[in-house]
Order: sequence, then C-alpha cells, then structure tokens
Amino acid sequence: MIYVHHLLPPLRIHSWGGFGSQLFTAFLIIKIKKLYPARRIKVIVHTSGVTRRNTEFNFNSLGVATVELDDFKANPKVINRTLHRSSTRFPQKLRLAGKKLLLILHLIETSNSDSLLSSIKPWTLSIRGHYTRITLDLPTVTLLFALLHNQKTDDSLIQYSLALHYRLGDLIHLRQKAPIEPKRVEEIAGKHIHLLKDSILLTDSTPFESQLYVQDEQILRLFKIDSLPPNMTLMTCVMANTFIGTTAKISIWAAIFRQYIFFKRSYLPDEVSWVKEIGLDCNWF
Repeated sequence: MIYVHHLLPPLRIHSWGGFGSQLFTAFLIIKIKKLYPARRIKVIVHTSGVTRRNTEFNFNSLGVATVELDDFKANPKVINRTLHRSSTRFPQKLRLAGKKLLLILHLIETSNSDSLLSSIKPWTLSIRGHYTRITLDLPTVTLLFALLHNQKTDDSLIQYSLALHYRLGDLIHLRQKAPIEPKRVEEIAGKHIHLLKDSILLTDSTPFESQLYVQDEQILRLFKIDSLPPNMTLMTCVMANTFIGTTAKISIWAAIFRQYIFFKRSYLPDEVSWVKEIGLDCNWF
C-alpha cells in the first residue's frame, strides 16, 4: 500500500489567509497524517485575498512539501457581467458540472468539518477549504503548540498580566468589514483595570495607527502598544495571565492553546462564537 501511495501524486492541501488560517491548515495536516500516514502531502499556500498573504507557518516542520502560489491581485479587473453573460454562461456551467463530478468521485474535497477526514480516499488529489470546523483534540493541539514553540524566533518573551490582541490592520480601511467596536473591548478591559500597569495591546497595524484608533478611549489608550511577528504575538497572548481577543484567527488559536494546554479562560467576541462547535469555551462579549 505504501508503494501504491508513492505512485500517486501527493495530496494537495490548499491554504488561504494569514498565520491564523495557516494554523487551521496545519491542524488538518496533523490529523490527516495520523489517519493516513502513508499519504504524501503538498501544501499550496495562496497569496490571494483582500491583502497579500505569505507563508508564515513552517509547514516543513510537519514533514510536508510547501509551494507558495502567488495569485494575489492588488487591483483585479471588474468584468462587465451584462456584456459577457451570454458568452460565459456555457463555460461556467461546464466548469460547475466538472467540479461536481470531481466531488462525486472524491478526487477533490471541500468540506471544512470532521466529515472531511472520513471522505478522503486513496485517489483524492486535492483539498480546498478553510478547515475551521474540525473538532479540537488535546493530542493534536499539543503537537501543534510544540511545533510553534520550537519555531519561536525570540527567547525574550515577556509574560504580561493582561494581553489584548486587537485585529485592526486592513479592517480600518475596508468597507465590508470593520474592527470590533472599541467601546466593547473597553468594557472588558475595564474589568481588569488593576492589571493595566503590566498590559500590552498587540495589533497588526503600526503602533501609531493603533494609538490613533483608540485615542478617545479612556482605558485602551493607556495600554502599551506593539506590533510583533505573528508567532510572537500568539505566544504573548497565550502566556498572559488574562487574555482579551478579537475576531482574528490568531486570537482564536491563543484561546485554544490557553484552554487545552494551560487551562486558562479567555475573552472572545460573540462574532467568533462558532468555535463553541469545535470545543472552545470562552467568556463571550
């Protein structure tokens, strides 16, 4: 059987998004390798999205090959659907029919839940999704955390009494999305005002941009603000005594590691309460 697997092309697992999204991909890979140890795996990291996303997790540490596909387009062309509708209708239907056939034959899989793991066949060639609905389990979470801890690039990690991870970045400039309302975060931070002397606000924006965003908030403007590499941001949030997260997947993973490995609760907004389905329990706000 192992010989047969080496005759087949590697299972291509596609990954979109930044560091937090790539951790969900890594989590899936660990699960697949446990279930199908003979399968060869290649990760395709896509740079496409609202902003460019590069490979931030070391997938080679999982014993899999990695390819970064540069498909980001800063200014994608807008297609006139009225003019092209008749000329593209048939090819579009053909593509949809072809995709449906590939799914029926299990040549590609697109599920994001536990059903994905049982639907993989020896002849499955590609998996495409966000992989956020796969149930958490202690052995896999522990292994993933150990890999991340080994990848840590700075040994001067400070354990803060209070860490706040505030997803800002491109959300400040996007119309279709917005950061969590500062007043909501301020309310939770106010419950731990005695920890402010030993607190940090971590963000994907520049400290100046972040300070400008929270300057009208009585408590948030008192935080020390910093922007760290993704892995350092994650570890700082995990190790803090108290953690407040927002809608970023890094916040979600910080809460996962805190619960499963350190038995510490976290604060997360209601917008990501879907993580209850996979086994995460938090203080919701």
